[in-house]
Amino acid sequence: MKEPKQETKNAKIDAASLLHPPGSLADTVIVEPIKRTLVRPNPHYWRTALYVLITVASYFAIYFGAFFIFTALVNHGNLAADFKIVSVSIWIASGCLAVFLFIVRKRIPIWFVHIYQYHAPEDVRMRCVFIPSCSEYMILAIEKYGVIRGIYKGIRRMGRCHSPNGGEDYP
Repeated sequence: MKEPKQETKNAKIDAASLLHPPGSLADTVIVEPIKRTLVRPNPHYWRTALYVLITVASYFAIYFGAFFIFTALVNHGNLAADFKIVSVSIWIASGCLAVFLFIVRKRIPIWFVHIYQYHAPEDVRMRCVFIPSCSEYMILAIEKYGVIRGIYKGIRRMGRCHSPNGGEDYP
């Protein structure tokens, strides 16, 4: 009696292995791709135009302010008559503009990435194999490492963005 029970056990195992042999698709777990939502930030064109207008206006205000101050000092005899009023005023205004752009320099490339994110077609944007997407990675890298190193890291990431690679990759 023990032998027939063993045969039926072996018969059940053999039947199961015939239906699903080891290493078949029944043994593998199929992982669904991660469903990502497409983020389209508003690039704020009016805000940027106003920002550029204020920057240009402040440059000219500083230039003309320095020009009139140095002209008044020359007319009152506090400066030499051959003092280069225009060139000094240009240097002062350009220095103030450089300091201003140095302070806000991260916002300029991030604005260009936002323009790409807003206008790029969905099939192009969803082609990225990484999480976060390459454009989001570029923004994170610029905020973390600064403009030059962040853009460099973002460009290197875009070079790696193809099918054998993928997964989570944060700067």
